[in-house]
Amino acid sequence: MPSNFITLTEAQDLTSRFRNELDDMLTTSFEGSLPYAETFDASAITDLLNQDGCTQFRAYFGMDENNKVRLVFTAVDAQGEDILDGSNSIIVENGKLCPDNCPTNLL
Repeated sequence: MPSNFITLTEAQDLTSRFRNELDDMLTTSFEGSLPYAETFDASAITDLLNQDGCTQFRAYFGMDENNKVRLVFTAVDAQGEDILDGSNSIIVENGKLCPDNCPTNLL
């Protein structure tokens, strides 16, 4: 299983923390919270897109326990709803943040 998968509970923690802290994000206590980029394994995205009923995918903003903004991806069905099946949900996160894992040809 690719290392980018996270549980529904972890996804909910990330996205709710981001929403709760959004108004304070530009204060000095959140300096360094916004990464330049986040890199994911292609196989994790392929597994996400190959779920039954997936017609799209959605990116949520989340915030980890170190106040770093993270991207959380879910599959989306034809009705525009996240495909969430409890503990069987395929949710992608755990990407490599830049900085520290930046390409030499950063856009």
